Amino acid sequence: MSEGLRFSWTRAGLPSNLPEKRRDFLKRYGLALALAGAALLLRKWLPVREGTAVYQIPLAAVVLAGWYGGRGPSLLASLICWIGVLYWLIPPEDSFVLPLEYEVGFAIFIALCLFITEFSAARWRVERALEESERRFRLMAETIPEIVWTESVTPRLMLYMSPRYE
Repeated sequence: MSEGLRFSWTRAGLPSNLPEKRRDFLKRYGLALALAGAALLLRKWLPVREGTAVYQIPLAAVVLAGWYGGRGPSLLASLICWIGVLYWLIPPEDSFVLPLEYEVGFAIFIALCLFITEFSAARWRVERALEESERRFRLMAETIPEIVWTESVTPRLMLYMSPRYE
C-alpha cells in the first residue's frame, strides 16, 4: 500500500490524516444531522397528541446542535427540522402544505430555532475567545523571565505558578 493511501482511524471513526479543522467540522455537522434526524424519527414514532407537542423534540435537537456545534450546525439542524416537521408531522402528512391553524405555531417554532441558534453562536464565540485568552496567558506566563502565580482568596489556594516559580 502506498504511503499516500495509508491512514489510521481516530476514536470518532474519522481518518486521522484529515486536518484537525476538517475533522472538527465533520463531527459538528454530523452531530447536527444525526440529532435532527433522530428527533424527527423519535417524534414521528412516539404516541404524542397532535398540536403544539409537534415542535418540542425537534427544538431540543436544535438546542443540542447549537450547544455542541455553534451557529452553522444549529442552522443545519433547524433547516432539517423545519422541513421534517412541515412534511411529516403537520397534517396533512407527506405534503408541504401548512394548514391555517398551524401557521402561528410553526412561525413561533422558526423564531425559537433562530433565537436558539444565535444564543448558541454567542456562547460558542465566548467559549472560543476564552480558550484563546487562556492559551495566550499560559504562553506569556511560561515565557517571561519573571515569576508569575495566581492565588485564590477564599479558600487560600495556589491556582497557577509559572515554571520559573517552581
